Amino acid sequence: MTSAFVTFQKLFNAQLSDSSALGPQLDALTEQSNQVNAAGIEVKPQLLALLMINALSKSYQTIAGTILTTQTDVTLLTAALIKPKIIEEEQRRVANRTQIAHILKAPLLDKKCEKCGYKNHTTEQHWDTKLANSGSSSGNGNNT
Repeated sequence: MTSAFVTFQKLFNAQLSDSSALGPQLDALTEQSNQVNAAGIEVKPQLLALLMINALSKSYQTIAGTILTTQTDVTLLTAALIKPKIIEEEQRRVANRTQIAHILKAPLLDKKCEKCGYKNHTTEQHWDTKLANSGSSSGNGNNT
């Protein structure tokens, strides 16, 4: 009974880490729930789902709130229902981080602008300051 209680404590005090994949961590919670149930302490599916939501880090509180507000009938809340939503959110975040990293690592242009001779922009992207300064202003920033 002592080992069942220790597993019960781990289940109720679980905190999921952002630094590793959430799928295996959620699977570990399910396994702990199965062990507690096998020892005679009943953990209902709704309770396991709520424990999973509670174990999410603060950075996942938005998805936790979304799950809880969209599922109006708590009796229908199960780990099988919420786990895919949590994994989907994690995958979306990983994809966003990958996309941002790719953008940040984008190589600078090697071509020179034919108008000014500088690198990292093309002639089409060149902004002609003479055109920008023409018009009502005198070009020195003063409108007198």
